[in-house]
Amino acid sequence: MSSSTKVANLEYVGPRALFDPKYVPPALIHREKELAELSEVLMDGMQDRCPVSVLITGMEGMGKTTLARKAVSVVKQQLGSAALQCFFINCKDQSIEEILLAFIHSIERKQERENQGVNYIEYNLPQLWSYLKALLAKTKKSGTVWILDSVDDLDLQYLLKFVQLGKETGISTIGSHDAPMKSSATLPKSLDIHVNLDQMTPLGIYKVTKQRVNLTFPFALDAEVPRAICDFVDNFDTCRPGTCIRVLKEIYPVVKREHALPPVVLRSACQRQVVGVDVDDFQILNDILENELLAQLFIDNLASHFQAGRIYISDAVLKEQYELAAESIEVPFCHAEFQNAVIALIRTNILRESRIGRAYHRTEYLLVPPPDLLKNAIDVIFAGAQHCECGPRKKLGGNAN
Repeated sequence: MSSSTKVANLEYVGPRALFDPKYVPPALIHREKELAELSEVLMDGMQDRCPVSVLITGMEGMGKTTLARKAVSVVKQQLGSAALQCFFINCKDQSIEEILLAFIHSIERKQERENQGVNYIEYNLPQLWSYLKALLAKTKKSGTVWILDSVDDLDLQYLLKFVQLGKETGISTIGSHDAPMKSSATLPKSLDIHVNLDQMTPLGIYKVTKQRVNLTFPFALDAEVPRAICDFVDNFDTCRPGTCIRVLKEIYPVVKREHALPPVVLRSACQRQVVGVDVDDFQILNDILENELLAQLFIDNLASHFQAGRIYISDAVLKEQYELAAESIEVPFCHAEFQNAVIALIRTNILRESRIGRAYHRTEYLLVPPPDLLKNAIDVIFAGAQHCECGPRKKLGGNAN
């Protein structure tokens, strides 16, 4: 899969579009409704001097943090950047004391205050709360938003204390929680708004991934790259844009250096980053060994097809490869047997249909294991067959007629 240096990318931002945790894309794909609602709520709270509290829930990697940052960015654009302050605190794996210290340091840094030699480490929890309240009372300013990211490990009582403190000092709060919450009725009454981010569609994560590719690379990358990443995620994980972005981070050095991405590198990255993509060499050999000669020749043809640097195969070419295998041993082509063979390859995780291709009215299949692995397995089987008499093998897909 190659790239072209001749096509200038007008959307280019650079590697920070992938690696900067503070980066906010120019448009939130598939989250337009949630963005409009959240930014309107924040805007109304600012204009009416009535702070609001929001909790965004959804699986990890669904875009909760990006939604919160983007909503604040939209309000900043409408009000003017000087009219809104935002404090972002990552609560993941942090104790309540560490979170309070992060708040205190952020506020002091923003206001260019010196800590005057205060050793906060000696403060106990009540003293830290008191100091934060006193600091906010001295520097009380409307038009402030707190983003409390990843509050999963934060005790609910402390989250509600932050919300209450925010309301007392005119500060809106946005919390994000990785556990999806189907009903807002379970939320504490002190939380005003609940936004739950549902799972994206395969086409949705494809558009998000393609957007990040366009933002990251100054050249046109092969269109199969974002599509293949999303097909791996769709087939083996949950449709989360965060998983696709993790794969993009891993392949970035190769693409940047070579302006091309070998399919084997892409498959390896997906195998490491996508939950469920686990290529078992022994199991693949065993699955192929259990099939009859026609099926093995079919798999051998597929391996050769993908060794040429391809990552997809169309339904028409797939049929051609099966026909060639049948012709080589003078077996008449049977469409039903061909369909059974494809179903069996999907069942054994050798092929997977592209649902993104289906959305564009194309029937295409993705090869999951490296083609060299299939080729080696076939070579081992054929070499063994030359030294022993083998009994009849099962047909790929089931019934032998």
